[in-house]
Amino acid sequence: MTNKELLVVCDKLAKIESEKFGQPAPYYYNIAIEKAEMLANEVGADITLCKIGAMLMDIKLGECFVNHCPAEHISKSYDYAEKILNENNVSEETKQTLLSAIKTHHGTLDGKYDSLVAEVVANADCYRFLTFAGTYGNILFAAKSLSLGQNDSIDFCLNKIEEKFSILSLDKAKLDLTKNYEAIKAFLNSCKE
Repeated sequence: MTNKELLVVCDKLAKIESEKFGQPAPYYYNIAIEKAEMLANEVGADITLCKIGAMLMDIKLGECFVNHCPAEHISKSYDYAEKILNENNVSEETKQTLLSAIKTHHGTLDGKYDSLVAEVVANADCYRFLTFAGTYGNILFAAKSLSLGQNDSIDFCLNKIEEKFSILSLDKAKLDLTKNYEAIKAFLNSCKE
């Protein structure tokens, strides 16, 4: 199977999961894929693999939320992606690149990634949280899906933007998102009761 064929398979499966479980929301899904493509172009990474990584990184997020185990979404997404990749006879090198991207899309302890694809995917994920559209979605998600009140929803969002800002490692992502981070943080703090 070519990487372009794999892209179509993964897109279909990720959208099925999103529709079935309600997460990630379509615009969140699209933000990550669009930014993965943009960043891959910027740094010379394999665009198709970066987009597939963005599609697979949260493929089991919705199921984990429904089952009250969101912290397990990385391991569940990893396992499901490994199954998909094995069933589609993906090369070992491509499989390891994509699995590494899933495993490290929340960053690494030392800030180093196994591949440029993994680094692009981690940085692309940050756009979901460090943009105004993403913040709006996070506030709605915290209030509706997590049943949090106003201040708790704001704290949830503040924690997510801190987490995601600390992951940024690519110059383009830092340039795009630093001002957003500062503005979103100030806005959220001003909304607290």
